[in-house]
Amino acid sequence: MSQQNANNILPSSSSSGKKPRPNKTDVIPTGWTKAEELNFLTANIDRMRRRENEDLIRYIGQKCANLEANIERREQLIQEGECFGPFHDVAPDAVECMGETQQREQDILAALMGVLDLAREGRTEKERHVGLMDLKG
Repeated sequence: MSQQNANNILPSSSSSGKKPRPNKTDVIPTGWTKAEELNFLTANIDRMRRRENEDLIRYIGQKCANLEANIERREQLIQEGECFGPFHDVAPDAVECMGETQQREQDILAALMGVLDLAREGRTEKERHVGLMDLKG
């Protein structure tokens, strides 16, 4: 985008003589100091990272919900298999395999819940960072 087009995107300066403040998606106008440019870019990077963190929280949350549903369903199957055990030769082996899978998925769920907690902590941190950048901007 040419510099002339970039300047046309931004609102014109007010009569008070203040420099125009670009929106989140605008380019940096000419006439800003390096410190103003750095604050603007840092705030936009923090906003982008905050969006990525929110996407991660949603993705991991969905994976956790899916694992929880699988664990509940498998628990029912294990209980049914244990009831059939004395009557079928295959049931004890199937129950043992499902039990191993159940334990692994419970471990995965616990690990994902830990990651989810960290990502949620990151959300709070990013909100504070963006707030600081907005105050200084």
